[in-house]
Order: sequence, then structure tokens, then C-alpha cells
Amino acid sequence: MVAGLLALLLLVGGTTAWWLTRDEDRSALADQPRVTDEKAGISYAIPEGWEHEKSGLIDAFTSAAGTKSADGEGGSVMAGRAGGVPRSRLRYEAEGAASSNAEFFCPDAR
Repeated sequence: MVAGLLALLLLVGGTTAWWLTRDEDRSALADQPRVTDEKAGISYAIPEGWEHEKSGLIDAFTSAAGTKSADGEGGSVMAGRAGGVPRSRLRYEAEGAASSNAEFFCPDAR
């Protein structure tokens, strides 16, 4: 009886440990193409139909990906190198960068 209970506990414990430590990406973009930006030290998934833009970037960015439809609408993501930001200033710095980029890339506020 004790041996059976011990075996059951080992089985449940082993299964739980496996479940919690398995390396499986369940995100919506798990099977999508990826852009690996070695200069920025990141890798990011891009949706189906997006293309990795390999040239024409300004110096602030090290990689970009995007899509554009026939009507001129589309989306993009750009990455670049930056210094570390302390957690206490993360929101402030992110809002500042977003505002600066919005003014640069969308000067007409579209």
C-alpha cells in the first residue's frame, strides 16, 4: 500500500514538474516567421504576410518589418539598440519614445 502511494506521488510529481518546465510557445505567433536582430539582441515574430525590411533604415533602428496594403494602410515594427532603463522610469521613457516616434512618423497626426 505504501509503495503504491509513493509510486503515485512520484508519478504526479514528475508529471507536474514536466508540465511546468516544458519549453512550448503557445502564443498566437508561435509558428510565424521571426526577425532576429543581433545588434539589438532580440528576436520577434511577425504575422503572415509581413516582410523583414533589410535596408533603408535610419541609424536609430537595427531592424524593421511591416506590411502595406494597396490602399496605403499597413503596419510596422522597428527595433534598435538602447541603454537599460530602470523599472521606476520605464513608463516615463516608453511614453516619451512613443510620443517622439509618433511626431516623427506621423507628423500630420493620422
